[in-house]
Amino acid sequence: MTRWLTMVCAALLLGACASASGADGGPPVLGDDRDERGLVQGYAIVLDGFSPQEVARLEDRLTVLPGYRDHRLVETRHRFAELWYTSTIRSTTLNNGIRQAVDDAGLRATVTFSGNRLVVAKTGG
Repeated sequence: MTRWLTMVCAALLLGACASASGADGGPPVLGDDRDERGLVQGYAIVLDGFSPQEVARLEDRLTVLPGYRDHRLVETRHRFAELWYTSTIRSTTLNNGIRQAVDDAGLRATVTFSGNRLVVAKTGG
């Protein structure tokens, strides 16, 4: 029984060490834009008031943010789009990245972030 318990503890310890490593299998890299745990997070991103062309421009900018994994369009209506965005990016970095993407696209918008939901609402013309 003691030998079995030792083997289980060793396996758990090795698994914990492996999950604490960086994305490339090396040591964790602190201070970059990835979540400290390297976990993939899902975010609902709502783009409200944007034309289809503006949505496409913002979508393109989302794919170049650090930690990007995937995204898909969940819902689209006239001047409304909701995306499901998966990434290892920290939520604060995603928030800042969205704000920068809006600015880079020459658009004006308010950005609100609550939980895993980010709402980008176009302001002005």
